[in-house]
Amino acid sequence: MRKIVWHISTKDDLLDIVNYLKRSFGKAVAKKGLSEIKGTVNLLATFPFLGTKDDSLTFENHAIYTLHSRFNRILYTVREKDVLILIIWNNRRDISKIEEILKDRAN
Repeated sequence: MRKIVWHISTKDDLLDIVNYLKRSFGKAVAKKGLSEIKGTVNLLATFPFLGTKDDSLTFENHAIYTLHSRFNRILYTVREKDVLILIIWNNRRDISKIEEILKDRAN
């Protein structure tokens, strides 16, 4: 079993999603959305290769995997002892910006 580690900026991603859900749909939906994302992320501790490997992206020489959680994608990398959650991305947003965000988070 691997430890789940959140990139510091990924916590901001999660907060942005929760705040959006709260403003748009109310507290109950925001709470359910947060629970779904955390539940999906927690699966990665036991099944780190559950997502789909994206051959076009890397992070610090590690492969990037994508796992979908209802309306969001979770981008992560698997390291020796942990799973690093890199980006939580709402599927309604423009996916073309992900590569740029990964570069920023590598620095």
